Amino acid sequence: MKNYSKKKVAGILEISAIALLTAALIIMFAEYCRLVQSASVYYKNENTDIFRENIHLSGSENMQPLGLLSPVFIGISSEKKLAPTDAAIKKQLISDAKPFILGVFSDVSTVMEFSSEKAKNDYLEQSVYNKDYLYLSFIENIPANAFIPAISGNAIENAYHAFGVKELFICCDNNGMLSGTAIDDNGNIASLSVREQTSLSFDTLRAYINSDGMSEFEFTSAGNKMYPVYTSSVSTFNIAAYNNSGGFLESDSENLSGVLKAFGFNPNGTRFYRTGNSYVTYVEDIGELRISSSGDITYSPTGSGISLAELCGKTKKTYSFEDKISAAYNIISKLDKNYYGGYANLIINTVVYDGENLTVSMIYSADGIPIDSETPAASLIFGENFLVSAQVNARSFTKLDSTYSDIPQKLLFVFSSQNFLDSALPRSFIPVYTQNDVDAVYNAKYAFIYDSENAVNTLTAVNNLMQKRGIG
Repeated sequence: MKNYSKKKVAGILEISAIALLTAALIIMFAEYCRLVQSASVYYKNENTDIFRENIHLSGSENMQPLGLLSPVFIGISSEKKLAPTDAAIKKQLISDAKPFILGVFSDVSTVMEFSSEKAKNDYLEQSVYNKDYLYLSFIENIPANAFIPAISGNAIENAYHAFGVKELFICCDNNGMLSGTAIDDNGNIASLSVREQTSLSFDTLRAYINSDGMSEFEFTSAGNKMYPVYTSSVSTFNIAAYNNSGGFLESDSENLSGVLKAFGFNPNGTRFYRTGNSYVTYVEDIGELRISSSGDITYSPTGSGISLAELCGKTKKTYSFEDKISAAYNIISKLDKNYYGGYANLIINTVVYDGENLTVSMIYSADGIPIDSETPAASLIFGENFLVSAQVNARSFTKLDSTYSDIPQKLLFVFSSQNFLDSALPRSFIPVYTQNDVDAVYNAKYAFIYDSENAVNTLTAVNNLMQKRGIG
């Protein structure tokens, strides 16, 4: 009888343990679902058809360290891999990285070919990953020839790089020799070389390893793509859009004067007419510049458009790709940041050449994190030697004291990568500021960015442009 009683108790205990374990698993699974759905990942299709040595720094007090460019991720590898989690540290690191970036794009480059995927991976392992390097990744492919004019406003005509850059590794040896490796969205590799010794030292960047506000990161892979991810949770400041209250036209005549100067109009000699109270249109021989009460800008040409001689400050028979990026820099740098960005910045998202016109599309970003919007922030369209169309939407953002923390990106990636298709891997895994439904607060949530079916390959577009110019 005692034996039977012991067996009965053991059975009850075993059933209880199974019940508790089952309940724990259910709770853990529910928490996992809640984290994935509410805290982190959403899937976004972007149509890139739509979004898309003298340093000239005119108006640069309104510009971020990298001008019209902003890395969505920046990190340093030296003994261990660390990336800034503090916004101020990230901004300073980007500023210190600027001469390294300008340096590697000022000289020669070689687009590399490999006999196999293994040979390419072996090259990266031996020549890149095993060195001390500065690492940057961008939201989209950026034409390599755009880097110097987009960062500095100045075009260097004798350094042609006909490839796209999505990821960038920069090395600097003990003698100050710079080298770089650029990788585009399709995994193509270009080697960047600087033949002259520089006064730069990697110790400037290595010093950040001992700074507060840095956290470890690593590369995780899916298919043949590599994605940088933090290994721990990262907090980002929330931001909010603020309304300019339609006072752009009345608040300060300098606002209007700055816009006119940016587009080559004469603030003192332009005649204008006003239609209602919502906008004013300035008229010159080069076209019409309409400015709304909130600061939105629309330029419509008369004849050829606005000469690039006016926008670049130099007269040439034919203006290059770099001149057009420089013109975009000069336009944006003259706009009042209080109305065009606030805490955020206007940055290049895509550059598309359609065989006739070059379209530079921009978005707003804060701390390198793009701000999701259904409407592009700006679009500048250049013909052969003229600006033929422009639109800039005035939006302003402010940083809040509150923060948002995602679950660790490494863990988030592992959870979500189970749903990937090898034939359609995400283009990027990045934070994106998205607006809450209940208020005006934007949180930086991690997102998988996918190409739309009609997306234009930026690298192909730039190569077409280079061929038209007889390069490559």
